[in-house]
Amino acid sequence: MRKFLAAAGTVLVSVALSVMPGLTPILTANAAPALNDFQPRTVWTTSVSASCVAQINAIAESTGADAAEGMPLCTVKTVITESSPTIVTTSQAKTIAASQDLSAAATTELVQAAAAGTVRARYWTHAYWGGTLYEVHTGTTYYNGAVAWIYPYAGYAGSHTCHAEGSLSYGWGLKQISCNRPAAGPWADAVDRFDASIGWNGSPITMSVGLHHSTNKYGSSVTWQVGG
Repeated sequence: MRKFLAAAGTVLVSVALSVMPGLTPILTANAAPALNDFQPRTVWTTSVSASCVAQINAIAESTGADAAEGMPLCTVKTVITESSPTIVTTSQAKTIAASQDLSAAATTELVQAAAAGTVRARYWTHAYWGGTLYEVHTGTTYYNGAVAWIYPYAGYAGSHTCHAEGSLSYGWGLKQISCNRPAAGPWADAVDRFDASIGWNGSPITMSVGLHHSTNKYGSSVTWQVGG
């Protein structure tokens, strides 16, 4: 029986930081980052789940199995894909206002914000890939230099979908725990929480995972994974 070592406790197993060059840390309420500051990106990260390793080692110790045989279950990959930002146009603002039957005053405010170029949206996907388990959450986050949000705000509603199209599990059981829609604030942290379980040598292995995709009021994003 062989054992494998990994750091104990909760770990951040996937971190991707995007702070684009040229971004001014302080912006006025009527300013927004230049569109060219935020290019499309795709980031891959590979790591090993400490929780999985600990469970494999415990099972191997009690059964005499070779822990190395279970280690492939503990390799985790994440991939983050983000679009370049979209500036909301006055035409789109008018359409949104009409669809929500906004008052004349609210419609004017919405259109003026669009005309000033202060309302932007960015589409993203964040995927967890562990063995034969692939969990994807996707979203559209709005920001305007003052706040970022997904939950409807100022006439605009973003989106957040957990277990999105393309997600799959073969041999794994997946239980969705939560899928939030952040309200307007300095950061909009979209979190996909789920439990994943699989059997190895007659014993269950269970991992609790939280995928975070957080966007700040300027459109800069930070992504990470807790657990797994």
